[in-house]
Amino acid sequence: MLVDVVEQNITPRSLLTPAAFRNAVVLTITTKGSTNLVLHLLAMSRTVNPDDPLTVEQIDEISRSTQLRVGLRPGGTDTVNIPQFHEQYGGSGALIKWLIDEGMLDGSTPTV
Repeated sequence: MLVDVVEQNITPRSLLTPAAFRNAVVLTITTKGSTNLVLHLLAMSRTVNPDDPLTVEQIDEISRSTQLRVGLRPGGTDTVNIPQFHEQYGGSGALIKWLIDEGMLDGSTPTV
């Protein structure tokens, strides 16, 4: 796969699009992910798109229209643990497919 990425000249900048950043916010919110993501996404976005970076206001807007679907944690009783999530629900791929089907994620964003 790495050889294909190099041969096709796929770079991080070509993958880190506004839609990809929006998808990252949605996926993090739907899985009860870390709030540290906000800091990292803002920094990454400013690096790859300094003229029109992701903003805190955009993240807030996305978060207000996105519901928690599954709280994922390595362990604990108030959330779904990660092995259980993969075994019983099909894991990340199933969640991403469902979010795309529901129109919550942009399925046209490039991935590797």
